[in-house]
Amino acid sequence: MEYGDIANYVNGVQHLSQGWQDMLLIPDPAAGAVFSRKIPPETWEKVIAVRFNFQASGVVANRFLAIQYLNADDVVFLQQQSSGTVVAGNLVTPNLFVGGSGNAGGASGATYGVLPDLLLPSGYSWRLNVSGLDAGDQASLVRVLVQRIPSDVASGDRYYEVLEAWRAMTGG
Repeated sequence: MEYGDIANYVNGVQHLSQGWQDMLLIPDPAAGAVFSRKIPPETWEKVIAVRFNFQASGVVANRFLAIQYLNADDVVFLQQQSSGTVVAGNLVTPNLFVGGSGNAGGASGATYGVLPDLLLPSGYSWRLNVSGLDAGDQASLVRVLVQRIPSDVASGDRYYEVLEAWRAMTGG
């Protein structure tokens, strides 16, 4: 394996793999519904950044937005808050990303939050969760930046081949 080949495998400090980044444009869900994504069989994914609008209807008092991570059995194993309390009738635009320094939540306007640095295997999923969701609430303009890694690279023999080559090259 040549140095250039190894460089193609580096994905952050924690993971060695071959992959690419994609900007996912998630279709707007119907009013009263949330967006979600199941990791396809051919890749593993790391959610790097998420931005979306959430318009709360004027009916229900408060909403609490979070991104949930689910295992292959659709069981939530992690939940990350994505805004402050959203009150009836308000529009909030959460901006969430890996590597942030903390949360800046609010009831309206732009909010900021941290996403966990997780590489999710195929079959896992993530979604928006809204406590107090009303039939008139609307999520829209969902944009997600993901790191995608082929499944055969992220697990199995190729991962260890790359890791050993990297260690041999760097002395680490």
